[in-house]
Amino acid sequence: MSKPRKWIPKSRGLISILFVVVLAGAFFSSAQSKKPNVQDKLQPMTLKQAELSGEIGRRINDLIYKNFMMLDLDGFFIAPFRSRPFTDDYHYVGVGKVIDAGSLFSAYTGDPKVAERTAHLIDGILKTRDADGYIGTFKPEPGAHQNHRNWALHEQEYLLLGLTHHALTTGSAASLRYARELADYVIRTFGRDTKPEEVCTAGLPEAFLVLYKATGDEKYLKFAAEIRHGNSKGEVQCASLLDWKQTFDSGAAHVEGTVAIVPLVLLSLVLVNAQAVTSLTSERDARTLDLLLVTELTPKEIVYGKLGGVFYNTKEMV
Repeated sequence: MSKPRKWIPKSRGLISILFVVVLAGAFFSSAQSKKPNVQDKLQPMTLKQAELSGEIGRRINDLIYKNFMMLDLDGFFIAPFRSRPFTDDYHYVGVGKVIDAGSLFSAYTGDPKVAERTAHLIDGILKTRDADGYIGTFKPEPGAHQNHRNWALHEQEYLLLGLTHHALTTGSAASLRYARELADYVIRTFGRDTKPEEVCTAGLPEAFLVLYKATGDEKYLKFAAEIRHGNSKGEVQCASLLDWKQTFDSGAAHVEGTVAIVPLVLLSLVLVNAQAVTSLTSERDARTLDLLLVTELTPKEIVYGKLGGVFYNTKEMV
């Protein structure tokens, strides 16, 4: 499947933001100002209770203040939703992920300027919403056919996730209301799509499960569990969470024959070796080795942990 052309600045700002979303997600759990209706069984630590220092803390602060706070939100993220310039299926802006990052950054820093910037982005996107609830970068088509375009739903599902996380981290009733309205729109439109396997739905179950957690509304849980999703062009079975049975034991469909596999195996061994060599030296170069050595991990656990990480990272190649 062809990859979408992303509407992003030439800087690596958005890529860095997405990295922090993954990192901050480990701390998110109950970072909420708004108490979720469906509680997690484990509630270890909130973003407001933790502050990272040292090299990791410096990098996170750089990502917030030298990337997120410097991005042209209006030009790169709001503008395409206003003008809706795209005419083919392979364009993706990713504004929901930026809102998600901003929400987590706001909770982590407690900085009102970060919170205001995130709220500005949300307000700008919501102002582009049509009367029927459509938000997107494609112009409306008869029968709302624009929602069937490959990346239209992908924008909506991550926007839904970002709005819900914003409601949970800030207690914003407006963001939660917007999230529910968008979710209801997706249920109405995607729910009647006759060819869901042609649409990218990578974040669909996650977004609806988080919204269910925030609201306790069973219809969102039901939709997440029962709706058929998955992209056949990406070799992912289109099925609901309840009956998804695909395995990848046979490998990717487009890799066939010994001739193709042998050089791939050799390349895999080279890459595994390269990762093994740099796994510890990268800790030293990043000045995080001392932090690792003062933990309760034994040298044996560190070495085996690094080896396990190497094999996990290269599992697709081994």
